[in-house]
Amino acid sequence: MGELEVRWSQPEDRARIADLLEVEDLPRWLAWREQFLVAERGGEIVGALEYRMAHGQIVLGIMASDLFVDERAVARALYSEALAMAWVVGARQVRALPTMRGDYPAEAGYRKWNRVWRGGPVRPPRHDGSHGREGGLVRRVLYLLGRSPSAEGCEAG
Repeated sequence: MGELEVRWSQPEDRARIADLLEVEDLPRWLAWREQFLVAERGGEIVGALEYRMAHGQIVLGIMASDLFVDERAVARALYSEALAMAWVVGARQVRALPTMRGDYPAEAGYRKWNRVWRGGPVRPPRHDGSHGREGGLVRRVLYLLGRSPSAEGCEAG
């Protein structure tokens, strides 16, 4: 099956995101108007989570997933990675709007407050699994580009 990888969507992902939205009875045009985090398995997009930046926060919206994957695992990966991505972009909080599909944000470490799920940014682990020293701009940019720095590199942060 392969492991799920989560990343920001690219323009070439919009058609696949539109297909996922259509499966959920949501309008396809949202794929071209909104921004998404996408979950991939084996190079195929199997889930998408809408997000937007607002006042130093990441606000998460609708989630769509392929019918033939474990929705709970995809949701957990998307919501968890949103917390790590908040650290990368310097957001102070992640808010997830209520979902009728379950308590997926709670499974990823969010807390419910006044009907909205909230979580703080979480520093992504390094290649060796440790969190190491607090990283600076260089470490965040490398993570953003998909190049998580190793334990030896980029120690000055």
